[in-house]
Amino acid sequence: MAVQSRRCLDKGQAALHRPVVLHPPPVHLPKWSIGAFCSGFALGVAFASEIRFTLEFQPGAPFQQSIINSIMAPFNLDQLDCSINEIIYPTAWPIGFGGDPDLIDLPTHWVPWDDDIVSTSQYHFYVADLEVYESMAAVATATDNHLSMVPAGVPFDFRMETILIVHQLPLMQLMELAAQSADRIITLERRLGDAEAAIAQIRFHLGI
Repeated sequence: MAVQSRRCLDKGQAALHRPVVLHPPPVHLPKWSIGAFCSGFALGVAFASEIRFTLEFQPGAPFQQSIINSIMAPFNLDQLDCSINEIIYPTAWPIGFGGDPDLIDLPTHWVPWDDDIVSTSQYHFYVADLEVYESMAAVATATDNHLSMVPAGVPFDFRMETILIVHQLPLMQLMELAAQSADRIITLERRLGDAEAAIAQIRFHLGI
């Protein structure tokens, strides 16, 4: 099933082949149309806020088959020509991590697309596009929530599994995130001002 985005006009260029960002990008508010976001709910259709997959992979497989980037292929998201980072925010934390972190703390768990898939981490994709999320939900239904990145014929001993959870980011949560980010900036600016005042006072007493 091909996924089309209103922002992606030419499928001939895959965004996932662009240079990988070396530092975690901030969690941006998506360029949504609110009408498009609400369309599913206006029809009385409710979507689960997260989708859980069992992810099967082959450690040591050829590079493009064993990295986080390769997870996009079963969803047909490797065909998008727009930046995948505007649609999906990839994160990971250790298996057994106690609960999900707050949205505002996601940058500390961000992972680059060319990281190897490992069985000691669980992967969480935060999706900021309702159409893409719906298409991923359809893949979950079609595959019984099992994604295999391993070619047929590979022996069982060469296969490993981990967890992939796809999260929907409702508009209200993103608005709350923006408000929290603004509050943090204000707090940091206040602390910086206090620190500068304290340094100035110390310099005055020392005659510097």
